[in-house]
Amino acid sequence: MRRFRLGLFGAFFLWGCGGPPFLIAGFERDYKPKIKTIAVLPFSISAEDRLVEQQRMTWEEGVARAISQSDSSHSFVFPERVRARFLGATDSSIFGMPAESLGVLFSAEALLFTKVIRLFESEGSNPTSRQVGASKFQRRGIELLMEFRLVEAATEKLLWKYRVRRFGDNVQTAARLVGQAAAGAWPLRS
Repeated sequence: MRRFRLGLFGAFFLWGCGGPPFLIAGFERDYKPKIKTIAVLPFSISAEDRLVEQQRMTWEEGVARAISQSDSSHSFVFPERVRARFLGATDSSIFGMPAESLGVLFSAEALLFTKVIRLFESEGSNPTSRQVGASKFQRRGIELLMEFRLVEAATEKLLWKYRVRRFGDNVQTAARLVGQAAAGAWPLRS
C-alpha cells in the first residue's frame, strides 16, 4: 500500500510539474508545413488574480517573444496587435469567438492560447508559520504554472499542449523561466 501511495504521489508530482508536451500525431507531416502565421492571443487569467493583472502585458510580450525567437521561420501576431483589432474590447470577447473567425481576422493558420493556471507568492514556510495543509517544502518566492495550447484555426484541432511550472525569486524571473521552457518545447522551432 505504501509503494502504491508513493507511486501515485510521484505520478501527480510529475504531472503537476509539467511533463512532456502533447503533440498531435502526424504533426511534422500534416500540420507543420501549413502553418505560416501564429496569432498569440492574450493570456487567459482568473478575474481575481491581481498579481497577474498588474504584470500581464509585460508577461504576454516576454513569453511570446521567447517563443518567436526560437522560431525564425514563422510570423507571429503579438497580443498588443490582437487587442488593437478589437478596439478596446475585453479579452473575454476575443476568447468568445470561434477559432476559425480568429484565424481569418488575424490571417493566421494557428492560434496560441496561454492560460495562467496558478501564480502563488510564498513567504516560505517553517513549522511554526506554515498554514494547515501547506507543503513543508514550500520555498520563498513565486510559483507560476501556465498552459500553452496551439490550435489549428480552420478546424479548432488541438495540435500542441504544454503545461509548465517554474519557480523564481520574483514574478519576472518566474515568467522568464516559463517562457524559456515553452520556447524549448515549441514544436515549430526551426
